[in-house]
Amino acid sequence: MRRTTDSKGNTTFVEQPLVRAAKLGGFVILDGVDRLPSSTLAILSPLITDRELSLSDGSRLMRSDRYQSLVASLGQDEVTRRNIFEVKPTFRIIGLALPPNLKLGWLSEETCSFFVLHTMPTLENVQKVDIICAV
Repeated sequence: MRRTTDSKGNTTFVEQPLVRAAKLGGFVILDGVDRLPSSTLAILSPLITDRELSLSDGSRLMRSDRYQSLVASLGQDEVTRRNIFEVKPTFRIIGLALPPNLKLGWLSEETCSFFVLHTMPTLENVQKVDIICAV
């Protein structure tokens, strides 16, 4: 969520793409994970690992099975009143980063557990063009 101020000086919160993707079951591409401060990944940790997150406006994202159980016990109206939202099962985060080395030591034991890692080989220009043209 991004905090902003309206024309009357009131604080409001605006959903950002990550929150919308979680609610709608979309995917988010985090490009440059290696450049993110470790505190940013720490904030995202509950969403990445547990699929749950408390947001700055007081609302909460909750993984699908727990959300459905809560709706069954409290009812949809009460869950909505409490500003609890489901993280859809199809929600995905794709992180892109440079491989870690001595200068870019972003891949710690903790952050390594956040992602399934795949190393992409350096492509020749012809291969890049083939990929772009295939889309």
